[in-house]
Amino acid sequence: MEINQDVSITFDHPTNEAGGVRIWVRSFTNGSLTPNYVAHGSPIHPVGTGSIVGSFTIASGDVTVDQIRFQIWKADQSALLYEVNIPVNYQFNDTTNLIINKFLALPTANILGFNQNVTITFDYSTIEVGGVRIWARPFSKGSLTPNYAAHGSSLYLVGTGSGSGSFTIKSGDVNVDHIRFQMWNNTSSHLIYEAFVPVCYLFGETSYFDRLYLPMIIK
Repeated sequence: MEINQDVSITFDHPTNEAGGVRIWVRSFTNGSLTPNYVAHGSPIHPVGTGSIVGSFTIASGDVTVDQIRFQIWKADQSALLYEVNIPVNYQFNDTTNLIINKFLALPTANILGFNQNVTITFDYSTIEVGGVRIWARPFSKGSLTPNYAAHGSSLYLVGTGSGSGSFTIKSGDVNVDHIRFQMWNNTSSHLIYEAFVPVCYLFGETSYFDRLYLPMIIK
């Protein structure tokens, strides 16, 4: 997303607080309020049920919003009545080099066999005159997944466009928990953009994952 682009949020709020409540939605990154955020205020919402539209954005910097925190307070802000954090993935970038609209052909969570491809499509924009190269790579526990095979990159020309690729795991029972997207300059000497998308692709013997992981996914 672009800097200062609003994320709009609509939700209902039942409350029996006689004096009404105030409600805030705030963006979080790595467990803390996202730097340089701008968000809606809150009037007093009366007792009963109503619908609220709020929004937030990021005013500057390259950052990923990984959670949205909802809070309900008493009208005089003397007590916190309710709080919940919802996982999200909003990537704000104040440059014009972006990878957006990332689409995975296989939904997560998913159990896959070795050498079964996960196909990826994406849109991009760049001001690099010489064009860029774009890669998507599987990650597990913070590192490149062992024994992976993945697509190369053609040269994506300056401007906007679309691309595609795929990856798979050739051997070894493993959980791919993120996909890393990178944009490099045309000679692959300079990293321009990077983003991680959380996923859950379990590669291995089906009987192994049925026994070990599937009960965890169903919970």
